[in-house]
Amino acid sequence: MKTALRIGGNKNNLLLLSVLILFGMVGFRMLYSDTVSYIFLMWNTFLASVPFAISEFMRNNKLSKFQNVFTALVCILFLPNALYLISDFEHLRERPPVPFFFDILLMFYAALIGLLLNILALRNLQLVIGRYFKTSFTHVLIASIILLSGFGVYLGRYLRWNSWDIVTHPKALLMECVYHSMHPNLFTYTWSVSIGYAFVLGFGYLFFTKMSQYEN
Repeated sequence: MKTALRIGGNKNNLLLLSVLILFGMVGFRMLYSDTVSYIFLMWNTFLASVPFAISEFMRNNKLSKFQNVFTALVCILFLPNALYLISDFEHLRERPPVPFFFDILLMFYAALIGLLLNILALRNLQLVIGRYFKTSFTHVLIASIILLSGFGVYLGRYLRWNSWDIVTHPKALLMECVYHSMHPNLFTYTWSVSIGYAFVLGFGYLFFTKMSQYEN
């Protein structure tokens, strides 16, 4: 138990350092260019950290079944924010006087952190869900969460919905989800984007899981 906590602490410290480095890169860019371009990466990275922090809390604390269900739903609700960082590449373009290579590295680094946070949050969720269900059903639930995360990126990037809109505007959000999922002129693009992002997350998660099993 002590070894597991020590490893978890080291992991969390490294993640915190990674996020602080990203914030430092954004801050340096702002000072160098005298603009606030890419400051959104700081907010998006913060949101990406939320599901990981929630999943770590679930994993390291003995909660009741009801508490785990509620906390897991909140975690799943925020999961797309981590994968969303990859979609921020759509903002990438040359913005002098900052060298273009710096912005490429900045965006890649942010996307990498987002993907890693997402994978680790999924791993924690799998461990918690595995306390209540068989392995096969747990895998089905994780696969469904991955697909929903891909759809969540579509909702956030192209329809501009936020995670908390499910509480503040549930009816409008649900209607737009159904509309874009089933409309013949939107169906193909909606699910192409959703499945595309889900594939990236799913493959990353599968690779991480297999590597962990190999090391063990």
